[in-house]
Amino acid sequence: MTILKTDKQKLEKLIGTKFTIDELASDLFDFGMELDSYENNDLYIDITADRPDLLSSFTLAGALRNYKDINKNKKSISIKDSGVNIYVDKSVDSVRPFISAFVVKNIKIDSFLLKDIINVQEKLHETFCRNRKVAAIGIYPLKKIKTPIYYIAKIPNDINFKPLNAERIMNAVEILEKHDTGIKYAPLLKNKDKYPVLLDSNNNILSMPPIINSADIGKVEEGTSEIFVEITGIIKSRVDQLTNILVKMFDEIGSDIYSVKVDYKNHVEVTPNLSERRVSVGYDYISKVLGVQFKKSELKRLLKRMDYKVSNENKDHIEVFVPYYRADVLHPIDIVDDIARAYKFNNFEPELPKLATAAGFLPKTKVIRFIRDLFIGMNFSEAVTVSLTNRKYQYEYMNIDDKEWIKIPNSKAGEIDAVRTWILPELLRAIKANEGFGIPIKMFELNDSCAVDERTETGYKNVSKLVAAIMNQKVTFTDIKQVADTVLKALNIKYKIEECNHGSFIEGRVGNIIIDMNGVKRNIGLIGEISPVVLENFGFRYPIAAFELNLSSIIEKE
Repeated sequence: MTILKTDKQKLEKLIGTKFTIDELASDLFDFGMELDSYENNDLYIDITADRPDLLSSFTLAGALRNYKDINKNKKSISIKDSGVNIYVDKSVDSVRPFISAFVVKNIKIDSFLLKDIINVQEKLHETFCRNRKVAAIGIYPLKKIKTPIYYIAKIPNDINFKPLNAERIMNAVEILEKHDTGIKYAPLLKNKDKYPVLLDSNNNILSMPPIINSADIGKVEEGTSEIFVEITGIIKSRVDQLTNILVKMFDEIGSDIYSVKVDYKNHVEVTPNLSERRVSVGYDYISKVLGVQFKKSELKRLLKRMDYKVSNENKDHIEVFVPYYRADVLHPIDIVDDIARAYKFNNFEPELPKLATAAGFLPKTKVIRFIRDLFIGMNFSEAVTVSLTNRKYQYEYMNIDDKEWIKIPNSKAGEIDAVRTWILPELLRAIKANEGFGIPIKMFELNDSCAVDERTETGYKNVSKLVAAIMNQKVTFTDIKQVADTVLKALNIKYKIEECNHGSFIEGRVGNIIIDMNGVKRNIGLIGEISPVVLENFGFRYPIAAFELNLSSIIEKE
């Protein structure tokens, strides 16, 4: 979930009614969200991940108005022609090929609205846009732009402009190497010969998507009354969805929306495209899923509360228009889910399922259960630690650098700022917590850690790990190696240990665990005696020997 911070009095004004905190919490829960906290008139609301259209105070207020049947006589959206054209050069095809845009007029940007727009942009970039990888948003004061606009890719050294929050003109290479935002998003343009830029008719650079806007043209401030919004990306459907989400936000603000023509040379598109999909949902299907036989009039009322329009009612099904901004509706079941939210889950009567099934274990689960039983047979205690942790435990205390640090941005809990990339530090913390029960202590854990993986959509993946440690007055490398021998022999895996250097272990008493997988050497883990530096950092009085294995490499044959 993503946290939306807003103002209680402002939200009351936008919804059109006052509410108590308990009433808001109840409405949010019914709607599928949660009030995280309330402090000094500030509301912190958990927005469910499937509703990126609700990350603005204005769109959330609009959705709650519908949900609570508060009629504010809002007119249907009407799109006019802005007269603005964007010409797309073929050079962007191999970098960031798609663009969409629109113009917003009759908007009065005050401090609250400006902050809301910035927050929405940041939250969408982090979540729906996958940290700007699949799509990115640019917002500009229209009056500073000489139209038409050109979208083109240029050689980095030929791109020169003053980026936001910079004191001088920089070229694209300098921006990616020296500017904070450029450094953060530099991997998005890695190995690209040319970088995309937006130019106006005076050859002024608006921005270098998806990195940063120009300080001269790309900064929206309080008092701005007309803005130009563009979205670039590598997946057209996501660019279009993001465009519609932003259109919904500005429409809820009460602004006028104007279309833009995008000329791709071989065809022209008019954006935004707010056409609504028609979906047919069977009455029997709704009843079967929800266990309630709704009257047609009741279904229409419930769908209206979730901003659907009923287009047709037949004997066996109902046809609805999916709102243009709802990127999450992919199947009729999503519409049924919205019907359930409108009906309110507390109104359903629970019942036991009539279908009996026989469960079974996945192969991975069988291996994990086997390993767990094996360790318990060796008199080890099992630990279960959490994935969210602190950088100092993962890296500083373990005497290694933090280059693999997966940071949790804007964490409200100061002690938690990282997702673990290995489990050993957390197992050591568990041993420390149990130190008072005396030695020896033998612990193991079977759990997941996180790793960077650019092949996935999120850029990360879960990795199953096995970690074991022994603390005793005289524990040695041999003791922990005997445990590793037992486990890997039981799994019918031959391995060898290659000496290595690692800051968390004693030099000369640490090695990589190497296996042969179809003729390819694979490093599946570390084994050794924990360094005195690490022991001192955690406050241990006795030596510890440990290993950590990548089970995913073994079980899933990655």
